[in-house]
Amino acid sequence: GDVTLDLGADDVTLGTVDADSVRYTLSGLEPNTDYSVTLRSICGEGDASDWTSAVSFRTPCLPRAVDADNPFVADADVAGFNFECWTNEHISGPGSNLWQTSTDKHHSGTSSFILPDMSATTYTHLVTPGLTLDPAAVNGYQFSFWMYRVSSTKPLEGVRVWVGNSPVLEGATQLFHIRRGYNQGEITEATEGWYEYKAVIPSELINDAVYVILEGISEFGNASYIDDITVSALPSCVALTAFDTVGEPDVDQVTLTWKEYDSDRPLQYLVEYTAAGADRLDTARVPYADVTDDAV
Repeated sequence: GDVTLDLGADDVTLGTVDADSVRYTLSGLEPNTDYSVTLRSICGEGDASDWTSAVSFRTPCLPRAVDADNPFVADADVAGFNFECWTNEHISGPGSNLWQTSTDKHHSGTSSFILPDMSATTYTHLVTPGLTLDPAAVNGYQFSFWMYRVSSTKPLEGVRVWVGNSPVLEGATQLFHIRRGYNQGEITEATEGWYEYKAVIPSELINDAVYVILEGISEFGNASYIDDITVSALPSCVALTAFDTVGEPDVDQVTLTWKEYDSDRPLQYLVEYTAAGADRLDTARVPYADVTDDAV
C-alpha cells in the first residue's frame, strides 16, 4: 500500500511513498511559513487508516542578499518591526526578557533595540537572518552597530558579537565584546553617549550564509541599547583608523600613526595640516614606500 501526506487546513495530498519506507522528503514548501502535516496509510481502494496527529513546523527564511550596493540594515524605526526571520531567544540564567524595540533612546530615527534589565548571569541571543554576501566585494564585509554607553560597575553587562555560518555559537568567531559601561572592558570611552563599533567579517565565512549573533549579557545593572545594526561591503579604498601622534612633537616635525585594513597598502597617503590661526591649508603626499610598519 501507500502512505499519504496531507497538508493541514487545505487537506491537499502532497505525495505518496511505499509503506515500508520510514522517511519522505516533502518538497515544494514556501519559506518562512507555518505548516501542519498529518499522515495515514492507504491499504487499498476505499481502505485507509485514520490520520495521525499533526506535526507542526515553520520553514526558515531565505537568506538575504548583501552586496556593495545593498547593505543589510536592521531598522527599529520600521512600523511593526517584529524580528521576523531573526532568532530572539533566552539562552540561560534567571531572567526571561527578550530583545525589544524602544523609543527611550535612539541613535537615529525614533527607536532602537533594547535588552531590558535582568538578573545577573542572564544570557540572551538576537541572531540576524541568514545573509548571503556577494564575494565580488573587493575588500570583503564588515559588521557595525551603535551602542549607548554609561558609567557602570558591571564588568560584563553588554553585548558580545559573534559571526558564523549557522545561527548558534558553536563554530562562530567572536568579533568584539562591548560593555554597557563606557568604563568597562577592553574598549572604553570617556563619557556617556552613543558610540559606533565595527569589525571585519572573516573572509572564509563569505562562501556560505552568514549569521551575526548578538549575545546579550545581563548583570542586573540596567538595560542595554543598540541601534543601526549593519552588514555592509567595505569600500575599495578603506578608511584609516586610530589616527594619532606618537610621543612629543619636535620643533619642526611630528610622527603620525594609524591602523590600516588588512589588505594591500594604498599607493599613497594625503596629509592635510594647518597651523592655528593660519588661513592656508597645507598638504603632503606620502608614497607608501615612505611608510614604516606603524608610522610616518
